[in-house]
Order: sequence, then C-alpha cells, then structure tokens
Amino acid sequence: MKRIALGLALASGALPACSEGSRPALPAGRDAGRATQRVIEPPQGTVRPLPPYAIGAGGVGPYRLGATASEIASLLSVPRVAILGIPGVVDASVVRAEDDAILIGGARAEKTSFSKATFIAVLTKEIGGTDGGVTVGARQADLDTLGPPSLDPALARDPDIDVRAAMPGAWFLMRDGAVRAILLHATAAPVPAEGAAARDAGLAPAPVAAAGGDAGVPPMACGAGAPPPVAEVAALAQLGAPRRAVIGCFDGSPQVLVTGADALAIVELDDPRPRRLAGAELPGLAWAAALRAEPGRDEIVAVVERLTADELTVGLVVLRLDGGKLTRVAEDTVYRVSRNEGQWIGASLSDLQLLVVVEARGERYVVSGALVHGGPGRIREVAPLSQVEVQRRRRGGGEPTPGGAPAPGGAPAPAGEPAPRDAGPAGSERAVQRDAAGDRHDAGAAQP
Repeated sequence: MKRIALGLALASGALPACSEGSRPALPAGRDAGRATQRVIEPPQGTVRPLPPYAIGAGGVGPYRLGATASEIASLLSVPRVAILGIPGVVDASVVRAEDDAILIGGARAEKTSFSKATFIAVLTKEIGGTDGGVTVGARQADLDTLGPPSLDPALARDPDIDVRAAMPGAWFLMRDGAVRAILLHATAAPVPAEGAAARDAGLAPAPVAAAGGDAGVPPMACGAGAPPPVAEVAALAQLGAPRRAVIGCFDGSPQVLVTGADALAIVELDDPRPRRLAGAELPGLAWAAALRAEPGRDEIVAVVERLTADELTVGLVVLRLDGGKLTRVAEDTVYRVSRNEGQWIGASLSDLQLLVVVEARGERYVVSGALVHGGPGRIREVAPLSQVEVQRRRRGGGEPTPGGAPAPGGAPAPAGEPAPRDAGPAGSERAVQRDAAGDRHDAGAAQP
C-alpha cells in the first residue's frame, strides 16, 4: 500500500511539471519548421540605385532634367546646395550629389533654390556613361559611337565643346583630346541634316586639318573646288604655325579661315593660284570659326580672351569680308570676371575657363556657353553661362548699336583699326592664348 501511495504521489507531482515545461516536439512534416521561421523586415528609408548610372538625354540615373529642387533633394540623405553667382556671367543654384561628382542645377527661382533642373554636370568617370560607353576621360575618337558631330551653320562653338548628333543636349567638354566633363541641358529638337541643307544648299562650315593640330572632321562642300594641301594653306596664311583651319564661304565662294596665336587669315581657294586674301591682328585670339549670317555667305566669329591679375575678360569680334578686306561688324566684351567675383565661387582666375557658343539671329548675335572651374586635376564646377546679346553695327550712318562704334562716316571699323575701349574686348593688359593642345596660358603684353 505504501508503494502504491508513493507512486500516486509521484504521478500527481509530475503532471504540473509536464504542463509547465517545454512543449512536446511537433511531429515531423511540412509544418515542422514554422516554430523557428525568421521574418525579415523591409529596410527603413528610401532605396535608390548606385553608380555607375546611364547617362542619357533626360538625365543621369535617378537625377532627371526637369525635376524640382525638392524631388532632387529627396534622393539625397543630406542635400548640399551651392550658389554659383557672378553678375553677367553665371547665376545658378546647384545641388551637389555623389560626393560632388554630379551637379544638378538651374536658374535661381528663389534666394537659394531652382524651380526645375535645367542642367546636370557629370565630373568623374565613376558616375557612368552613355549607351556608347562614353564617360569622363574618354578620348575624342570614342565620341564617334554617338554619331557625327552636330553641325549648324548658324552656330559657332568653342573647339573644346563637342556635340554629337545622337545627343544634341549633351556637351562633351574637352581638353587635350579627352572628355573633362559632360554637361546635359534641355534642348530643342535637332535640325535634321536635310533641313540644314535645304536652308542653304548644304553649305555648312566644317573644320579641316591644320598643321600640327587637330584634324577635325572631313570638310563639307562649300561651292566648287577642293581645298589645297594643308601645308600649302599654312604657308599662304603667313601666320607662322597655324593652330586651326575651317572652311567657309566668306564671299560666296570657298575659302579657308586659318587662325594663329594673335591673328587670322583667309586663303582664297576659288582661283587657279590660291593666295592669302585678307587677314586681321587680334591679340589674345582664342579661336575663330565661320558663322552663317545670311544664305550663301559666312562671317567670321572670333573670341578673344584676356587675363590680368585682377580680371578675366572674354570678347567677341565678328568680321565680314567685303571687297577683299575684313571689316568689324560687331564687337563687345561679353563676359568679365574680377578676382573678387571669382572668389565668390571659390575660384582663382587662372582656374576659370569660359567656353563660348555664338548663334546668329538676324541683326544680333546670342552668346552663351559653359563656365568650367578646375585646375589640371578634377573639375569642381560646371554651369551654363548667362546669355548675352551683341547687336550688329549699322552699315549706314547714325547712332552706333550696342557692341561697338562705327568708324568715321558711319561704316564699320576696318579690322586692322582698334575699336574704342568701351566698345570691345580692349582694356586688359595681357592676353590668354590657347596652344594647339587647347591649354590656356598667359601670353604676355598685348597691344590693342
């Protein structure tokens, strides 16, 4: 009986222990693992892609042209906004992204922000590339994957701005034959090749090879005949070592415009014996190109850069060939940056480059372009230049239009005669020149 009572006591004590202890193992089967199943919570915050991004006409990866400042800011953990403001030169609000490798910006709508992004600048190779694989650092030959150069007879660009037909809204900013930065901006639909041809029988100016310099693109037809050998053009130009040459129709027939360090010359082609037809001295000449001002006839657009310890100026001179002589039909200082103004954006004058684009619109020339801030290494800022207009001088007498004063008698001033100091790029003491490789350097004293 004692043994039976002890067994009952042990049994009654074991029941609570069993109910309070661990549960019996689940039978093996499809639900056996549910007791230890892990639940992964979704990540907190915004998930976005990382570079390399695709660079296209609409933007760079998640950064899109036309986006508002708040939309751009939502893509960044800590948006960094900067103001690039130099009166008459640049006025933009930019958001820095990807460790300052991308700048997204637009014109200031308020004190510090823009309403919509109108440009995006890519400053490093790691950010990404185009469909053809073009990145910052690519060679100029690599741009051929984006089609031929985009040519418009009524548009002249700095040689360091390369634009391709497949991406007309992308400016590839060059130096020493390599892409330094890519500037995307909203643009109108490109002019079809047949449209340009219909406008002026296909006579669009195009660069040709220059002695010791850039071979450019194959020349396009400009009237009858073909240009003579480059060596012959260089000798006829009488400019020493010319840096660049372009074909143009400066009096309705084909000629070659040859530019040197401080001068330019036109070589006549439509003649049994090619010869130098006219020339002009332009201290500080950076580059010159043909610009279609009227059907069948080009003018010469020349850009002059001058640098002192206190100021950087960029001037525009437009020349026209009349009666075998070059006359100035427009001239003005289009951009001016003082040393103090450069410091507003953290730049020294020697680290600033103003790449100019000139468009002919009736009796005026519209000037724009890109500001590039950076030394031999990485570029710090790129932004569009403010738009400036220069009026053509009147051919008859009367009051001069903005952009220069007429010579006595009301005619345009001959190219060899200096313009008044307040009418053109004169007034600085030293000239900035670009050698065949495109580098800028102080050229010493320049006489007006």
